[in-house]
Amino acid sequence: MAFDENLTTRICAALARKRGIEEKKLFGGVGLLHSNMLVGVWKDSLIVRLGPDNYDDALLEPHVREFDITGWALKNWILVKPEEVWKTNS
Repeated sequence: MAFDENLTTRICAALARKRGIEEKKLFGGVGLLHSNMLVGVWKDSLIVRLGPDNYDDALLEPHVREFDITGWALKNWILVKPEEVWKTNS
């Protein structure tokens, strides 16, 4: 499955005014980097890198789960289900 181009466009537009943001193809999706990857799109879901203080709280949300595509969850990364991503206004 290809990644959601519309979601990628939406994220890029939201970060367009930030300096040093670079788009890069990663793990079958796209990531946006500012020296380290901070957000991306995998298939039709949003993936987000959080600090350790926010990670556990984010996992309490019903539409959020660990980002795990290999059997090993990536530390401090969450996946937001697509139906929740598209609920917010762009």
